[in-house]
Amino acid sequence: MSKAGKKGWLYGLFSGLSGGAAIIGITLFVIGICFDALNLVALGLAFISISLGLNARQLGEESKKQMKAVANRDVCDKIAMMYAYMGNQQERNDWGRKAALELKDWVKPELWKKFEEAQQKHREHIEQNR
Repeated sequence: MSKAGKKGWLYGLFSGLSGGAAIIGITLFVIGICFDALNLVALGLAFISISLGLNARQLGEESKKQMKAVANRDVCDKIAMMYAYMGNQQERNDWGRKAALELKDWVKPELWKKFEEAQQKHREHIEQNR
């Protein structure tokens, strides 16, 4: 799946608009400079600033999602620690897994594969000890 498809149609739209605005802006700016047309230079700068604004919005949305995932992970970790302190290992393990799942989209695929393997071994260990 493409990066735009993974992140949604709005991400793809902003990427396209941002790139298009930058190209138009640079073209108008260069033409304005070459022909000494101040209005084209100003219009070119306006398109470039629109492009930068769209990029800033994209980065802000992505950052917001990442911060939300990190915050959720931290809360799950704290809950897991509390259960560990109370001696409830099963609840601690469940909350630890939930914490890891919060950041799945930002973890390297190889590392995530290792996590899933460890999770499977953990399940098998629990089944054997019942």
